[in-house]
Amino acid sequence: MGANPASTSEARFVAHWAQTRPDAPAIIDDQESVSFAELDRRVGGLSATIQSAGLGRGSRIAVVGANGMETAVALLAVWRTGAAVALVNERLSQAEQERLIDFADVAGVLSCSPADGGTALRLRDTAHDGAAPAHGDAALILFTSGTTGAPKGVMLAHDNLDFVAHGIAARRGIGPSDCAYAALPLTHAFGLTSVLLGALCAGASVRILSRFQPEGVIAGLENSGGVTLFNGVPTMFARLCDQLEARAAPLASASLRFIGCGGSPLSPALVDRVNQWIGLPLHSGYGMSEAGPTITMTDGADDPRTAGVGLPLPGVSLSVRSPAGAAMPAGHPGEVYVRGPGIMRGYFKAPELTRDTVDAEGWLRTGDLGQIDRDGALHLLGRQKEMIIRSGFNVYPLEIEALVDEDPAVEQCAVLGYPEGEDEGIALFVKLRDVDALDAVLTRLTARIAPYKRPTRAIIIDDFPTTLAGKVIKPKLLERMGD
Repeated sequence: MGANPASTSEARFVAHWAQTRPDAPAIIDDQESVSFAELDRRVGGLSATIQSAGLGRGSRIAVVGANGMETAVALLAVWRTGAAVALVNERLSQAEQERLIDFADVAGVLSCSPADGGTALRLRDTAHDGAAPAHGDAALILFTSGTTGAPKGVMLAHDNLDFVAHGIAARRGIGPSDCAYAALPLTHAFGLTSVLLGALCAGASVRILSRFQPEGVIAGLENSGGVTLFNGVPTMFARLCDQLEARAAPLASASLRFIGCGGSPLSPALVDRVNQWIGLPLHSGYGMSEAGPTITMTDGADDPRTAGVGLPLPGVSLSVRSPAGAAMPAGHPGEVYVRGPGIMRGYFKAPELTRDTVDAEGWLRTGDLGQIDRDGALHLLGRQKEMIIRSGFNVYPLEIEALVDEDPAVEQCAVLGYPEGEDEGIALFVKLRDVDALDAVLTRLTARIAPYKRPTRAIIIDDFPTTLAGKVIKPKLLERMGD
């Protein structure tokens, strides 16, 4: 069964199911399908190779990969040795990859590319602390893509990852009969924990898609057989609906039972559209890399249109606070704070930033605005730094975006503030299905919101700048405004 996994390693998921369900499918990608027993053998073989190179407990190893079998095996193998993973997306440029690798001060680099013959280990000459990590030490460094262009290294421990993986599996009712479709990048927190680890810890299989293409995803959901779970970001679901609408036939899958969305807030219009073309309620959740990442999730009994982003996972506490730090009552907006077993150990090489983000009592300051309803569900209002103050009133971009997204002429939109004399203006960036419909869109919006919330500028664009995780990079939109 390979090397005996450390008690704090996610590789133990594989070892457990290799013993109890050895022939059950574990991971399927574009090239092959492997059982839990075979996956355990491959993880053990690569972990032995890593250890023979002198790496293991106390080491940091970069895993550079795209979606596929090799990346999943590499992650699990590094963890089996007791080393920590610095996760790097293969889609970054070579220069971007090397900057992250240098910053993480790794002792080795595992490059996972089936096109180049599989997984290759490259050792690096670096100062290295060989002290064995304790249970609470970093197992993973996630470089947050952010929307400001300044990545940060989020350090998560094995207990953070274990808590979130099992919490997701419990909330979604994931078990050995399930199969999760992994179209999200495994090099990002959402795809790694919500899809890969959330499935493997429960003995479910994972079908990994190398690259998201609407036609391929639809074919996989309809024809591959057995896929029961699919998670994505809003842009993915919008593109799937576009494809299904273009063929004039809704999704036909006998096995799919759950679809979930994260990464960006959901609009009611997208929820309705997904229900029409995919035929399932589109559930949502809220999280950030610094929280493991999952904080809240809706469940099967929730109405996605009214449940916000759901209730916190068991063991997670939420607090909405005023600028002065006072707890806000239900229904009142403020900044969202979170505490629980998923909270990061800190930012890599950034102790001051860590102290500014996580207080002495373990509360993580998210920077997001929201309010908690009487049932305890969280409703997001946007990023605190994106809140617009116009004519002395607080304007939440997410509220305007939700209304604009409901317009049938709108494909995508984003709202942000910009300096306008002594005040702030409201800029609406919009991608239209009908380029001549802007005036009608604005007229319909004006009738639904207060005067101080109405956009002062509206800009039609063909595409939105996004991070690799699919989030709109709003600061780059300001560059398109011109003078």
